[in-house]
Amino acid sequence: LNLMCGRSKGVMKHPSKLLLLALFLLSTACHVIQGQDYEIHNHTRNANALTKGDKPVALLHVGPHKTGTTAIQSVTEIFVHSFRQDSYIVVDYDHNFMQSNSYHPTLNVAMCNCPANEHFTSLCDKKLLLETKHRLQMLQPGWNLLLSHESMDRQCVDVAKVRSVLYPKWDVKVVVAYRRFYQWVVSYYKQTHRTDIDSTHHAKKKPCLADQKEG
Repeated sequence: LNLMCGRSKGVMKHPSKLLLLALFLLSTACHVIQGQDYEIHNHTRNANALTKGDKPVALLHVGPHKTGTTAIQSVTEIFVHSFRQDSYIVVDYDHNFMQSNSYHPTLNVAMCNCPANEHFTSLCDKKLLLETKHRLQMLQPGWNLLLSHESMDRQCVDVAKVRSVLYPKWDVKVVVAYRRFYQWVVSYYKQTHRTDIDSTHHAKKKPCLADQKEG
């Protein structure tokens, strides 16, 4: 594409409208390529421009289920190093921050902050929770956080306790996705009633007691 950028002029003396459109798109792509380095450095400068009086941000993406959460988490895992360059730590995937091979720290925070009589409390890894809190407190000032897990949408999760893990060191901003109900309910039904052998990752999940009471 870079080679074409240098030879796009004078391809034809009388180009068609379609070719003109193609050349326009090509010149736009060339402009983007040439400006990429500037944009990357500019974003990094802006992210690092926090003054001592500014509080870093903790983006808490809470789902809910079946609203594209897996796609968002996959992208953040792929670009974890790019996020770090912009002063963001992706808590579940940044191994420079925390090594966790078996369990997501964000999911664990949710499970550990359900009432004692809830099913999810048994999934709480208290050792991992303490380690997560310790590493968060040991972070140098200026680091922003990105946490994402759809289990935050459970009614059994104590939101105030989850927030206390991050506040007051970070300005907590909750991100909630929306999906049209009749699209969401079909997707959720398919996930919770799957029987195919290859769907063990999306096997039927036991809802928390608060969800059962609502049904």
